[in-house]
Amino acid sequence: IMMLLTYEKDMTLAPSDLAEKLGSKKSTITGIIKGMEKRNLIRRKVLPNDKRTNYVQLTTEGSKLLKRFLPFNYDLVSKVFEVFSEEEKEQFYMLSNKLKNHLEKDELL
Repeated sequence: IMMLLTYEKDMTLAPSDLAEKLGSKKSTITGIIKGMEKRNLIRRKVLPNDKRTNYVQLTTEGSKLLKRFLPFNYDLVSKVFEVFSEEEKEQFYMLSNKLKNHLEKDELL
């Protein structure tokens, strides 16, 4: 969520847009947002031109954490997946998404 927010104007998105970009249910994202909000990583924001929706915005604290975390995460993920070929990585990604979609569809997740 935090990475997605960094690509947006004013680092702000509607929760429904976040859910769509992540391929998740809005209810799943809502729980994650609440936890991140408690940790001051994001904040809810009402935009003057759309008072019907609470938007989510990355905080300065969230941005700082992301900048500290990204290099470590990139190195770790690279090391974990270096055993796979590019084709195997694509298969893993497709199978993971298929499983996630199945779990969400049947509300097992």
